[in-house]
Amino acid sequence: MVSECDNKKGLQTSATYYHQADGDNDWETEHTENYAYEAERDFLTGVHYTGGTPGTDWSYDPAGNRANSGYSYDNLNRMTASPGYSYDNHPGALSDADVLLGSRKWRNYGSSGAMRYVYDVLNRVSSVCSSTSGATYAYRADGMRIKKVEGLTISWVPGEGEEEGYYNENWTTDKPTTRYWYDGQMPCSEDFTRKIDGVTTVDQTQYGLGARGIDYIRVSRGSTVLSESYPIYDGHGNMIAQIDKSGTLSNQRLYDVWGGVRSGSTTGEPSQRYCANLGHKLDDESGLIYMRARYYEPGTGRFISEDRQMEGINWYAYSENNPVSNVDPTGNSNEKLYMAGLGLLLFFLAAGGVIAGTVTEILKTTSGKIMLATGVIFLATWFADVIVPDSAKSSDELYYRWAQFANNQLAGVLIALMYASLVFQFNRSGFIREMWGIVAAQALILAAFLAFDAVEQAM
Repeated sequence: MVSECDNKKGLQTSATYYHQADGDNDWETEHTENYAYEAERDFLTGVHYTGGTPGTDWSYDPAGNRANSGYSYDNLNRMTASPGYSYDNHPGALSDADVLLGSRKWRNYGSSGAMRYVYDVLNRVSSVCSSTSGATYAYRADGMRIKKVEGLTISWVPGEGEEEGYYNENWTTDKPTTRYWYDGQMPCSEDFTRKIDGVTTVDQTQYGLGARGIDYIRVSRGSTVLSESYPIYDGHGNMIAQIDKSGTLSNQRLYDVWGGVRSGSTTGEPSQRYCANLGHKLDDESGLIYMRARYYEPGTGRFISEDRQMEGINWYAYSENNPVSNVDPTGNSNEKLYMAGLGLLLFFLAAGGVIAGTVTEILKTTSGKIMLATGVIFLATWFADVIVPDSAKSSDELYYRWAQFANNQLAGVLIALMYASLVFQFNRSGFIREMWGIVAAQALILAAFLAFDAVEQAM
């Protein structure tokens, strides 16, 4: 993808996508997207595609709400209608605690296409369901979703006489369940439990995290690997395809600027689609994208609940109404795409500078040199043990016994050299400097050990 930007404001004005159409390794233009913005607030007002795909235009009211025909809002910017849908018109809506807190409770109440949203005491979505699909959700203390149970639906029960009708909950016999694990706040693993032909089956998905987020996806069932693939992202971080080791592409999709799928399957795995590199997941049962703190609705370009941090002029708008140049990593923040990349680059540059400066200072001390030298020997021996395949070891038992012995000996030498270096210090300031060298060197060695340990766990 090649993009062009406004030199004054840094707004992306166009994006050209390329592909290899005939297998001759020549890249050809697939389509071009052109963007237009509001002059004062930089809100996205239009996108137009080449290749026959119709474009779309938007307008906004002074509060930053989408003002196209069919949209309406109350005085608190809560959406009351969008084309084809109405919101929170259920009995008692004016006194509903969730609605008062700025969260959507019902869509199309009283119709066959009704959808209900339920929240826990911390205003996190605990369930979403309609007459055809639904799920419940559970979260850990920091708000990250750890469990989803599918199979929940609702059905309308007509009232009798003066009694009003109501919706009843229904559960399927089988409750497909997904559990999620994270490295920090990035997904690293999940398992999906369901019944196939009456037999409980567990599929496990493991994610390899890299510089851009999720860089590897492995799905297995027991000891059988079902698939291994590598996600392909566009410039915005949307997963447009997966490629396996043989070079075969699958799950190809194109997205509109707000995250809706405009080409390719709109359901099914992988659930990471729009902003997939950030770990965001689209729930097929609701059509919402889970963005950690809140759930985002691509069709309306809004979150279904208020921003608890109360940033910006509109607490529902996604990425300040500019989804082309901005992303929301947490559901409560807005970042420029180039700033996110720049921040990552600056982090690595700063980390490299700190390490280089620390090593330079360590090498000015005798103890530091000794520590680094023995530490490098220890880590080299240990890392060699990690990367040598089992087939190359004559005897696993003897090999590991020797490795343990060597590591213990190196540890003993290390302690002896530390003691010797301290004995031969002649002044207090020199002693303090040598101690600093020991501590700093040990910290670097420990960091390297932990990095190698992570490598071993991944192998």
